[in-house]
Amino acid sequence: MGNLMNEGEFAPPGVPIVRIINNSKVKIQAEVPELYSGTLPLGIPAIVTFDALPGDTLRGRVSFVSSAVSAATEQCR
Repeated sequence: MGNLMNEGEFAPPGVPIVRIINNSKVKIQAEVPELYSGTLPLGIPAIVTFDALPGDTLRGRVSFVSSAVSAATEQCR
């Protein structure tokens, strides 16, 4: 759900105040150190956590590991 207004703002009649989204399928793109990129087989379970959402986790599977390495970070996507 995305807020279109902030707490305490006045909402005139007919003006949307939130947007409900379908988050049943989420694509996450992350970087891993090059050293570990070869150890991530496709289909391996992945658990994702967020500092901003303590206690919330997303579960999924690795569906792609790039062979390209970022020169700036020495990490793969």
